[in-house]
Amino acid sequence: MLAIPGILAGYEYSDQAFTGVTVTDGRGAPRSGDYADLSDEELWHVRLEEQRHAAVIGHYHAQFQLNYSSAQVKSPQREAVIADLMIIIQACQPQIIYTHNLADKHDTHVAVGLSVIEALTPDGRRCSGDHTVWQRTLARPRLAAGCSESRPGRLQPPQIAISLTSGFHLPNRRRQTL
Repeated sequence: MLAIPGILAGYEYSDQAFTGVTVTDGRGAPRSGDYADLSDEELWHVRLEEQRHAAVIGHYHAQFQLNYSSAQVKSPQREAVIADLMIIIQACQPQIIYTHNLADKHDTHVAVGLSVIEALTPDGRRCSGDHTVWQRTLARPRLAAGCSESRPGRLQPPQIAISLTSGFHLPNRRRQTL
């Protein structure tokens, strides 16, 4: 799991909360095993329910499902994605943000990580048009960690990985994953 330290801390400590954010809809994702024969629509529904179920089991404070396509997230014109992330970050005021590692081999994951970084930068707002932009008054998180699930070949190159164990906790901090 991408943010297991934050999930466990929110589950274990009453003064901490974990909020999950799933940016993409999962349509078009590679499929194997039980998912091999699912259509894009069926896979989207399965992933939606999996995230809802994880939020219930993990006692998440909230679970946002932004439902963007992979193409929208990877597009240079992803202002709506960044604006949505900024709104969530402003509302939740997380102390720790777990996002995808920028060395992830999946370009959609890298694009999500870059969007999170852009949402966190004080003058990096490219949002315009119909998207709400505000003066940044929020405090920055104490830690923004680029994470990857512990599967072989997940990072390129693999030797840059640093292990973050599930025993890692920062007491009295709200956590958020994006």
